[in-house]
Amino acid sequence: MSGNLPVRHFTPETGAAMTCRTLNMLALQTGMSRAAFAKHFGQTVGITPIEYLTQWRMLLASDRLQNSGETISGVSAALGYESESAFRKAFKRV
Repeated sequence: MSGNLPVRHFTPETGAAMTCRTLNMLALQTGMSRAAFAKHFGQTVGITPIEYLTQWRMLLASDRLQNSGETISGVSAALGYESESAFRKAFKRV
């Protein structure tokens, strides 16, 4: 697994597609087990894959909220959150 794997999978251009990514899918693409991928990802990037994804989604959300006319509800749906309240909770946590 190369050090730039997370960037390749979670670029702004594929922001909507990133919500469909799972740890299993990423592990499969690298030819690793889920556990091995998560461990290697953590060692390489410094945080877990879910922490990375959450931080990236919140960066995208912050940018969209500041620079577009989208509503919180629209941004949360676009980034794969099932509800506005789940998005707000995650946004406050990060």
